[in-house]
Amino acid sequence: MNQPRPRRFAILLCSLVLLSCSVAKAAEPLDVATDDDAVTKLVQSFCVDCHGPDTQEGELRLDTLTPDFTDSQTAAKWIEVMDNLNLGEMPPQDERQPPGALVARVVDWIGNELKHAATLSKSTGGRELMRRLNRREYANIVGDLLAVEFLPGEGPQDLLPPDGTMNGFDTVSKALLLDPSLMEKYFDVAAMVANKAVITGPPPVPTRRNRMQYEDSTGGIEYIKHSRETILTEDGIITMNQGMRSDEALRHPWNDQLIPIRGRYRLRVRVGADPRDREALYIRIKRSGDGDLYFGKVSGTLDRPEVIEIERAFDVPGGNEIGIEFVDAPSFGRVNYHFSDLRRSAEEATKNGNATLAGRLQAQLGAQGFPNQGRIEPDTRTTDHLPRILFDWIELEGPLYEQWPPQSTELIFHRGLDASEFGESYAREIFARLLPRAFRSSVSAAEIDRIVGVVRSELEYGESFPDAIESGIVAMLCSPSFLLIREAEGAIAGDAAASSSGPASSSGPASSSGPASSSGLTSNSDPASNDGPAGGDALNDDELAFRLSRFLWSTIPDETLRQAAASRRLTDTDELVRQVRRMLAHEKADALVKGFARQWLKADEFDRFVIDQNLYRDFYRAENAGLNEAINAEPIEFFREVMRSGGSLLDFLDSDWTMANETLARYYGIPGVTGNAMVRVVFPQPSVRGGLSTMAALHKWGSDGNRTKPVERGKYILDVLFNDPPKPPPPNVGEVEPNVSGELLTVRQRLDKHRTIAACAHCHRTIDPYGLGLENFSVTGAWRTKQDGERPWWPDHAVIDASGTLPDGTRFTTIHEYRTALRRQSDRFLRGFAEKMLTYALGRIIEPSDHVTIDGLVDRMKSNGHSLQSLVEGIVLSDAFLKK
Repeated sequence: MNQPRPRRFAILLCSLVLLSCSVAKAAEPLDVATDDDAVTKLVQSFCVDCHGPDTQEGELRLDTLTPDFTDSQTAAKWIEVMDNLNLGEMPPQDERQPPGALVARVVDWIGNELKHAATLSKSTGGRELMRRLNRREYANIVGDLLAVEFLPGEGPQDLLPPDGTMNGFDTVSKALLLDPSLMEKYFDVAAMVANKAVITGPPPVPTRRNRMQYEDSTGGIEYIKHSRETILTEDGIITMNQGMRSDEALRHPWNDQLIPIRGRYRLRVRVGADPRDREALYIRIKRSGDGDLYFGKVSGTLDRPEVIEIERAFDVPGGNEIGIEFVDAPSFGRVNYHFSDLRRSAEEATKNGNATLAGRLQAQLGAQGFPNQGRIEPDTRTTDHLPRILFDWIELEGPLYEQWPPQSTELIFHRGLDASEFGESYAREIFARLLPRAFRSSVSAAEIDRIVGVVRSELEYGESFPDAIESGIVAMLCSPSFLLIREAEGAIAGDAAASSSGPASSSGPASSSGPASSSGLTSNSDPASNDGPAGGDALNDDELAFRLSRFLWSTIPDETLRQAAASRRLTDTDELVRQVRRMLAHEKADALVKGFARQWLKADEFDRFVIDQNLYRDFYRAENAGLNEAINAEPIEFFREVMRSGGSLLDFLDSDWTMANETLARYYGIPGVTGNAMVRVVFPQPSVRGGLSTMAALHKWGSDGNRTKPVERGKYILDVLFNDPPKPPPPNVGEVEPNVSGELLTVRQRLDKHRTIAACAHCHRTIDPYGLGLENFSVTGAWRTKQDGERPWWPDHAVIDASGTLPDGTRFTTIHEYRTALRRQSDRFLRGFAEKMLTYALGRIIEPSDHVTIDGLVDRMKSNGHSLQSLVEGIVLSDAFLKK
């Protein structure tokens, strides 16, 4: 447990808080460094009368309150004191008030002590506790173990309940304890996996490719060929306005359905365009029930059409046709509102009994030649100038199978499916091959016997051999040896909490003071020989191989890593570094992007608010098709490029490049980029962009769909870039409010008013500059110089002021100066990034004893071009990683 402070120190701290029971208003000057006697005298004057031995208003007694924040009831009382202090609710307004400087000092102290207590409650003493696999690891492992692939929505990541997270990551052991209620779900998922892995017999539905030539279309869509909006050619149908769709020619004869069974299908459409006076023409391909299958530019020409190919999973429920829309097509007709008005007037006259007027209006309609309310759009009386799209053909192929029997069946039944081979001996071979990989260690004969016993029981019950093997796979996947990671079986949270003490520093748990027993990074040829932060035993080679593979690939080791572990080569530092470099270069390292980077960047929250379509119409224009997806991909692809290229992590603070496709590059004003692939592009200089802080995904995250929220953006910068999230706001202190009727205050002006609330001012001084410096970026990440959002129109004087002063005193007036100020905090960023990645890699929070390790990791990055690879190598070579 956390050791209590000396009694005199506790009395002093209690006295400071008792003194500071409200926000300063017209306070008398007071030296915050006053001696104990003066503090005690002021405590007696301000607080004890209402919260002392004789009277306890609100059932709160303060003279005996101890600073033991690890006790939940005591901590709750401290929170009450802090909230009352922030909100200025004590002492009564007609009493003298304490000074604001002292209030701020005490609020910080309470906040830091609460943070420190929270860190202690999460402590595992420097060990990863026994934990279950998270969903991502489970899905990757069964995929690698059994060579089984899952369609979207049907895999373990979709069927298992969401994982717990701690300190932002789903690898932290304390958040991944095995709840008994999960076992039924694990059984269901294991049964699904086994059923997917063991497939015998022919394919349920044969693969078929159906094509429809548009010039030969008949039946339900033949009318399109004869419309004045289309031109029929030998090669297809050219349309100046119409959309297109498929007909029964694309349906599968197995059941006369477009999608006969759920599975993967390949849709191909051959189209070309002549945009005439437009930059490009766009189409939307969709199927009822599936939404947009494609929304983008037609890249082919009328003379050389190109094929748009979409391969994806389709569900059986849904429409029996594929529809294609000509986006923003020219209108060939317009509503005749004069006709509508005359007809409505005639109907009113009839209703009112004025037959004469009604007859006259009807005669006028006929005399003026208005037989209905539609009429030709004048601009389409001639059509040579109109844009046009050629639809040649549409084709659907599926269901698609990689091979048959599936690879999973071939892997499991390694001697084939000859019935003469079936029997207990074959079953034993099958699981003798599977279990060491599934359980991540060598297995005993007894462990194999237990699984084979399940197979034997199923055979005796009358099940077929493949079905019995399927039951054995279910038993394997439900075994604790598969579900649980238990490298540190002796570690328990209570012992871990007792091993850490000392107050948390202002920079957060990872910078806490306290003894650092870790020797930092290893430097000899036996990296496991050094004493780790918890003084634990070294991982054996199998455990180390699995920890390394979990860290970088979120799965089990491949054959190369298994061989290195089997030959006991992983105890050699050079071999360990070789493996790290090989694994980072492998395609499976994408798991580090999907696992670490997505969580670090909060990528799953980029779309937490929908962009207001009325206020930001440009964002939804046809030429911006796919823009939102590209914006969300940019930070992730940026991380992937830094990892792949060996570039500097400091580019997240400021850079002259980013990752963009044609749509995003056009949005950012970057010329010369074509295609949908995200590629590395250099900003034309000078540029307002560079680094994570200028990416539109962050600006979306720090907005609510119709207005920017500088406080949220500031919190993002502090948390993501510096691992220094601000304390939660006081209760009942809301966000910056929208403008009330009649006001036209910018977001900054309203935030300035918000900071006049004493309870808000202190924390906002730390947060707001980081967010206000990004105010030139709108809700959608577009550059702006005048306020927008919230309402359709703003006056010219609503000019954006994005200047500010960071807490370290750095003043900035432009976005370039802002990015430079971030770059100057490179050490702070590197430390925060190392803390984040070490948390992810170790599966536990950062302890005070990790301080030396973090120092070593930062030094290693600074000596190796600030590369991600150098950080990963440093983590893997550290005692913290090599020991239990």
